[in-house]
Amino acid sequence: MSRVHGILTVLLVVLTIGAVPLFSFFGAGQSIWLDEANSVRIASHNPADIINELRHDNNAPLYYLLLAIWTGALGTGEAVVRSLSAGFYILSAIAVYLVARSIYDAGTAGLCSLLYLVSRQAIKHAQNARMYSLLALLGILSTLLFLRIFLVRDRSGKGSARKDSLLYVTVNILGTFTHYWFCFVLLSQAVAHLVLSSKAGLRRFWTLIVLSIVPFAVLWGPVLVSQIGSGATSWMVRPGAGALADTLLAFYGGGLRAPLVSVAVYAAFVLLVIVRLDRHKLALQRGQDLRAFIAQDRSLVFLIFFLTTLLGPLAVSQIKPIYVPGRYTIISLFPLVLFVGPLVSRFGNRLLVPFFCCVLVLATAAGFVKIKMRPPQIDDRSAAEYIVARANRGDLLIFTGLSRVSVDYYLSRLHAEGRFAEVTFPAEVATHPGWMDMKEMLAGRDNLEREADSVAGGAYDALSGCAGARIWVLYGSDNEINPILKQRLEGRFTLVDEKNLSGSSFDKILVYRGS
Repeated sequence: MSRVHGILTVLLVVLTIGAVPLFSFFGAGQSIWLDEANSVRIASHNPADIINELRHDNNAPLYYLLLAIWTGALGTGEAVVRSLSAGFYILSAIAVYLVARSIYDAGTAGLCSLLYLVSRQAIKHAQNARMYSLLALLGILSTLLFLRIFLVRDRSGKGSARKDSLLYVTVNILGTFTHYWFCFVLLSQAVAHLVLSSKAGLRRFWTLIVLSIVPFAVLWGPVLVSQIGSGATSWMVRPGAGALADTLLAFYGGGLRAPLVSVAVYAAFVLLVIVRLDRHKLALQRGQDLRAFIAQDRSLVFLIFFLTTLLGPLAVSQIKPIYVPGRYTIISLFPLVLFVGPLVSRFGNRLLVPFFCCVLVLATAAGFVKIKMRPPQIDDRSAAEYIVARANRGDLLIFTGLSRVSVDYYLSRLHAEGRFAEVTFPAEVATHPGWMDMKEMLAGRDNLEREADSVAGGAYDALSGCAGARIWVLYGSDNEINPILKQRLEGRFTLVDEKNLSGSSFDKILVYRGS
């Protein structure tokens, strides 16, 4: 049995080592989407202008500043801009190992790290030019330092404690400047400290928390006030039970769209924990053993972290919607694996656990490759290439809704900047190309109709003196605003082509010529 266990363990290590670069970089050159293009756009500015850009957004600055340095050194290709997140993903898996190793054995730590690496959500953000992988990394590091300071008792003297406290505050400051949801990481630590720690350390904890958030409040507070009034979160909706289910299923599998894989993984976790082999017969684990293990501080702390980071934002969102399953909820992934991993390691069968992990890595890799090999449903690159190959210099491009930022990214990559005249409808979107408040805009429908008349009239005047000039409209059929412009254009121009090319916020390209 020990020989089989050794073989399975070696196989698992080999598979994991091979999976890391696969999950990090395979298919990273695929077309970027709206939010990624907006990240590149914001990061293309100097630091002062990045902050000014974010006044119209709903994000903190650290990721964009790091991306600016990264792209300034390595370029703005798709794989390059995503590789920064891939680096954070790899570092996060290492950080998970360090957290687990600080309170468990190396085998348990390795299992926790593997469960993080194969999470569908972690893999998704490893190839997403957004701040979520960085948010997760800083959350894990903050947790590691919190445990060392307050729960894993000091073993190396006051000097080490002071160093850990300084690092803890530094990581927390970086976290608050990465994403506002980092506050829920700090909240989960406050709850855990209240439940599990002695009152003697309470003053020290809150001193460190205050030091962690004061720089953010002082330096970023005025920008945050501007963001709160901007309407940047107007597209978010109040989450219900479905959002919670989608979040849980998205950690392993495809969320509500493909729940069977997720259910199978969670069922396997449960079976590995509650079923044991007793003299070659299946039996249930003793309830008192499970309860005793979970009741330990080192188990309860991660359960508290998980529940607080999961349910805290959900509760806040009943008042002010801020909840998006599969994105910010990555802060709940690492406490989940640090709670489940030790349970599986402690109670799982010595042969079944590495076997299950091998199957999990292989199945996740196969599903990942299948997705990456599938033709993308949203492909801004193909749309930009189509326009560049067929449009003439001086043609007019009209971007509806949020379609501009991702196509402009590719026009720049194709060295076609300045080749065409460009208009955004509604014009207000040009000041915040990553979001739009459709409800607010439709409340001013008269203004939209006047703007549509102006766009159509300006296009008519611009094209009247240019024989053969055309209008290319990146058109989204999924809202009530774009038809206002379409009606005005069809009153002045002739539709000569319609191409079904889907990208960020558009699903077709309409081509008009003067009547």
